[in-house]
Amino acid sequence: MPILEVSHLTKKFGGLVAVSDASFTVEENRITCLIGPNGSGKTTVFNLITGAIPADGGSVRYKGNELIGKRVVQTVALGVARTFQDLKLFGEFTVLQNVMVALRGRHGETVPAGLTYSDRSAKARADIEKAQEILALFGLSDAAETPVGSLPYGMQKLVSLARLYAVDAELLLLDEPASGMDHDGYGVLEKALEIFIADGKTILLVEQNAKMALDIANRAYVLETGNISIEGNAADLLNDPRVKKAYLGQ
Repeated sequence: MPILEVSHLTKKFGGLVAVSDASFTVEENRITCLIGPNGSGKTTVFNLITGAIPADGGSVRYKGNELIGKRVVQTVALGVARTFQDLKLFGEFTVLQNVMVALRGRHGETVPAGLTYSDRSAKARADIEKAQEILALFGLSDAAETPVGSLPYGMQKLVSLARLYAVDAELLLLDEPASGMDHDGYGVLEKALEIFIADGKTILLVEQNAKMALDIANRAYVLETGNISIEGNAADLLNDPRVKKAYLGQ
């Protein structure tokens, strides 16, 4: 059953059509991927879904709720959250503090409240314990007191995923989660996605590494010049001659 239905989504920047009449669905508790070349509109689609930029046309319905016209804070409140290519972590603060920001944001608290927590109240202690549980789940316990900016990029990616998990949204949008990762990093990413799915989350990811994306996804869409050109089960697209030639180097 689709948890997200995107219909005829359109966005123009001046004379440039970034997204053109794009339609696709995302099935609940599954991994769906969008692949395509640079400049095909993948990140723009994420920005439109989350309300970061306004759409010029079309519909985005999450669990029956229209997202077009809503602001980012409203889409998060409904259960939709995302990562970014530039991670947007607080590099000078610890791994634990970064996860605390997400946890305390669920209560409507500000970023400073997340970064300057104390353990004097029962609520704060409960948040700290929850954050520590999340770090353990993602294998980050040993780095809890380490400033994020001093970590290797692959571990920073993992921190961004742990923070996303802490938001407790149901639909998670991952923007280029494999970028900057080596082969070992792909394994860590796959484990993180398994954690999300086991917890009942739904994943929509955009990715330049088409082979990796198709290996881990259930369903896939190819976005070219702002429109969906190919769609199907991810395993089938691995063997599609058009995909193999354009994106898999075969």
